[in-house]
Amino acid sequence: MSKTQQRADLAIDHFVERVNQAPRESLPAEEVPEFLREGLPGPGGWEVSWFIRPAAAPCKWVDDFEARLPGRLPRAYKSLVARYLTPAFAGRAGEVVREHRDRAPRGP
Repeated sequence: MSKTQQRADLAIDHFVERVNQAPRESLPAEEVPEFLREGLPGPGGWEVSWFIRPAAAPCKWVDDFEARLPGRLPRAYKSLVARYLTPAFAGRAGEVVREHRDRAPRGP
């Protein structure tokens, strides 16, 4: 791994740590998989707080998706989406990501 990639990964690790330590807007429970939830739903039972969690293994779909793009993903963004899970890239929202991945134009 290059020093540039190491610096990008370290910057993303610090970013995730700060996000997880700061207050975050609650999301509808149906959009947050249980493994990303922080505690139980709030009053009314339909919103939950959430964390960014490390992925068990690098998310393979990112490389497949990037291969279909005309250029590369920014290094830091790729580090985030390939190494961490967020409500936007897991659960029901993950279906949207897969749908866009499948529709992306194929590279040369």
